[in-house]
Amino acid sequence: MSQQYRRALFIGAAVAVPLFLVACGSPGSPQPPINATEDSLTVWIALLKGFSGDVIYVGSDDAHAYFRIGSFSGPDYKVPACAVRLPEKFPVGHGKPYVVRLHVEHGEDRVVSDCAKNEVQPIGQLDRK
Repeated sequence: MSQQYRRALFIGAAVAVPLFLVACGSPGSPQPPINATEDSLTVWIALLKGFSGDVIYVGSDDAHAYFRIGSFSGPDYKVPACAVRLPEKFPVGHGKPYVVRLHVEHGEDRVVSDCAKNEVQPIGQLDRK
């Protein structure tokens, strides 16, 4: 390999790698979890029963709230924003994820929803655990 070719390869890598890292990890434009499954029933059952482990709120966008079940690296689920009321909302990637639980008043969980009737399983009001 000629010295000019190695130098050009080195300069190309020195420019491409930082650009790639900035594009992939740009904190100014966090994206919702790509593989999130829209399944409010699974999230509600995990909150209600607790068999799957903790339910962790990881952020929201305009249309959905995102949760992980079981661990900070567990599967991602999205729930329509109208189906859940959270104590604190933040955009995905702009806040510290926290564990949630169903809000209980007078021994009953409080299911409130702004969704159209029968549109989705309402989760209701949540509290920090």
